[in-house]
Amino acid sequence: MNKMLLTILLLVLAAYGQQKVAIINTVDDEEPPIKISELNHLTDRLREIANKTLPQKSYAVMTQQSIQSLYPSNEDMIRACSGAEGCLVKIGREIAADYICQGRIGRFGKNYTIKVELYESMSGNLVSSFTGSAKDIYGLLAILNAKAPEAFKKIIPKSAQEVCKDDGNTWVNGECKTAAELADECEFAGKVWEKNACRAKTKREVCEGAGNIWVGGVCKTIAGLVNECESKSRIWENDVCRAKTKQEVCEGGGKVWENGVCKAPASGGVQGNVLTDARDGKKYRIVKIGSQVWMAENLNYGNIGFCFNNELKNCKYYGQLYSWVDAMKACPKGWRLPSNDEWETLVRFVGGSNAGKQLKAKSGWEWNIIDNISGNGTDDFNFSALPGGSGSRHFVSVIGGGGNWWTATASKHNNKVALFRYINCCLSEVFKIEVEKTELFSVRCVME
Repeated sequence: MNKMLLTILLLVLAAYGQQKVAIINTVDDEEPPIKISELNHLTDRLREIANKTLPQKSYAVMTQQSIQSLYPSNEDMIRACSGAEGCLVKIGREIAADYICQGRIGRFGKNYTIKVELYESMSGNLVSSFTGSAKDIYGLLAILNAKAPEAFKKIIPKSAQEVCKDDGNTWVNGECKTAAELADECEFAGKVWEKNACRAKTKREVCEGAGNIWVGGVCKTIAGLVNECESKSRIWENDVCRAKTKQEVCEGGGKVWENGVCKAPASGGVQGNVLTDARDGKKYRIVKIGSQVWMAENLNYGNIGFCFNNELKNCKYYGQLYSWVDAMKACPKGWRLPSNDEWETLVRFVGGSNAGKQLKAKSGWEWNIIDNISGNGTDDFNFSALPGGSGSRHFVSVIGGGGNWWTATASKHNNKVALFRYINCCLSEVFKIEVEKTELFSVRCVME
């Protein structure tokens, strides 16, 4: 007896947590109606499909007997809501069903039609509906078999994974993630997000991502390519190794290129306001300021200095950057690296505290953010000082902000240190500073 009571109690508790689904009798709106047995067959098939589709732990399909306890016949149901909107919903509420479903038969030509509607009783919302047509009862049963399962599935709340997929996202390891989130995770892992998939980088992508260049299936550093290019007596320019022009071949051989013709330098000396370096044929503007004669361009001689970004065009414009030891022997014959005193003579003659502004070129300098004006100078004496930057053996600073020039004067207190002169884009002075001789600065030669 106690076991029976326990069993009944468990069944009651289980039923209490279930949602009730009522499938009421299928009706035929047309004359002559089809047989009652056939209508019942259609109703029973809907109940059978509902029982198979809905999880039994959460849903209970009401039996015909439980429904008939309130509405013994179809006529009673029809009378209960005749002419009223939401007839099915009203019946569903009265029999305490959470969901209510019914099929209705009609005619279209010689075919039978069926319309099945499934409502949520409390809200009155239509959960699902479908229609179909067939020649006979067997065709109508086939329609129910094909379409009813999907209709009842719409009662079942979607899982988080299904909601995620419906929103166009991806379910990964128990989490819903957007394409943007997956792309970020992929790129953070050093991979490539492509066509909605994360893949490993190719060797080429790894190479180019590190700032190198992929050549013939091999990853090469820019420095390595520059060395290969120069070893073949070619020019590395704009990430391409090209052949030298006739002018470059000419000047590289210590000759002078004039009017499309390669000539031997006349004397390697001064002609007018131009100095021709006898060692390589390069020409430099010169200018007399007070009692001194200066080069009006930064020196660009030999392969002992460095070009910004390893690009020859920067050396042509800003000159090379030299260590102090190399700067001491870089000037051509008849010229020398100026001492600090010779620089001081130049500064005093030009204008003292305002000398930097007067010596700077009229273009090429960064904006003066201190006074919010151009950082260019007035170049009153045609000295044309340019901001060639500075650096060490492994690093060259950004050009445009400052110019640095070695003096021949070493420190009296430290043999590893020498004096250099500095002009800033945002200031008017010419500064005197001590620094280690290994630093890389520009060179201006003065005539002996």
